[in-house]
Amino acid sequence: NSNYSFPTTLAFPGTGKFYVEFKVGNIGTDFSVGIGEVEAMLPNVNQVSAFKFCNNAKGWAYTKSGNKETGGSGTSYGNSFTSLDYIGMAYNNGALWFSKNGTWQNNATISEINAGTTTYAAFTGIDTSAEYFVMFAGYNDAMIEINAGNGAFRSTQDGSNSPSSGDTSALFKYTVPTGYQPLSTKGLNS
Repeated sequence: NSNYSFPTTLAFPGTGKFYVEFKVGNIGTDFSVGIGEVEAMLPNVNQVSAFKFCNNAKGWAYTKSGNKETGGSGTSYGNSFTSLDYIGMAYNNGALWFSKNGTWQNNATISEINAGTTTYAAFTGIDTSAEYFVMFAGYNDAMIEINAGNGAFRSTQDGSNSPSSGDTSALFKYTVPTGYQPLSTKGLNS
């Protein structure tokens, strides 16, 4: 009867350009994807009690209603999403964008993201000196799958788009912004 948040086991640095995709499973009653600062998330994610990462001022999310949310406050951002939709997330040195089924939200374009233009980013000014987890919050049987570069969701190959630099063997369903790395150990080391 409460929200629970789950981080990836791999954190990424606040400096750099990273990309990851999600496939929405059962949408449940509540559903959010995004990032959370490691130091702010750790005291909560290991607890049995309920915790929604974007209620924290150091958690940033895109919610199923189409809102962007941080610190427990949400504002309109993009389209709502539901089961079987694909959500892309791009992070560039303190700026964060989200896409739905390959379309960047809030009028952002891949050209702008490639150029580092943050006019239509969901969030800017995120602390680049910290480290971050990719986060998911769900309630009432919400389910999600993540693709950090292997091109598959569960065992189904569902990607043929590779990054243009770094780990060019990574595979994603949708076009990866130029210069962005997958959130994998290989991508972080590229």
